[in-house]
Amino acid sequence: MGLVQRKSIHKNNPLCFRDVSSPSEEKNYSNYVIRLLVKREKHQHAEQDLFEKIERMREELTELVVKKGFSSSEVVELSQRLDKYIVKAQNQMRKKILKYEIVNR
Repeated sequence: MGLVQRKSIHKNNPLCFRDVSSPSEEKNYSNYVIRLLVKREKHQHAEQDLFEKIERMREELTELVVKKGFSSSEVVELSQRLDKYIVKAQNQMRKKILKYEIVNR
């Protein structure tokens, strides 16, 4: 029996291990980790894009209020769209917190 390496098997907890004893298992595991890292990076970029969009909409809303006033239908519409994006961001943060709490129990 060859040398047995210990590899992390949980994406959020590098301290959770499994044994990898063959080169093919090593390659499959490496591919899995790469796919996981790419997925995480894409998610982080999407999250950053969402927060940037919210910030741009806030600035646009502020300018629109100055020009047209609070009761303008354009202001109300933009405010409602902004609210939807804020709720989406809050839901993403809530999911992230729940995942963190589950992994760290």
